[in-house]
Amino acid sequence: MYDSQKLDIFLNQFGETKHQMLLEAYSSSLAEQREECKKALANSDVRKLYFLTHDIKSIALAIGAHDLGHTAQSIEKNAKNDNDKAALTDVPQLIDYIEDLKAVIDNALATGR
Repeated sequence: MYDSQKLDIFLNQFGETKHQMLLEAYSSSLAEQREECKKALANSDVRKLYFLTHDIKSIALAIGAHDLGHTAQSIEKNAKNDNDKAALTDVPQLIDYIEDLKAVIDNALATGR
């Protein structure tokens, strides 16, 4: 789930050209983060997840991607507190939320939103 009004407010403060550029850059960033999360999960690299989820959380919550932001926040907290099992358990859900948000953004790009 994401707050489309919050995303619109965030993006509309920039002109149409920058709006498009921001969406394209964020979509690309999400794809990279998704792959990095998959690698970290496969390697049980909780330290890497800690840093990844910190970045994911900040941007997701700023644009209203609540499920993504809160899941990233939970993983970050568990990783920080050395609760590796809990951190790793939530990663597949995080990846799903990343894919969902990427699909929304890619659709907005394709339709000219």
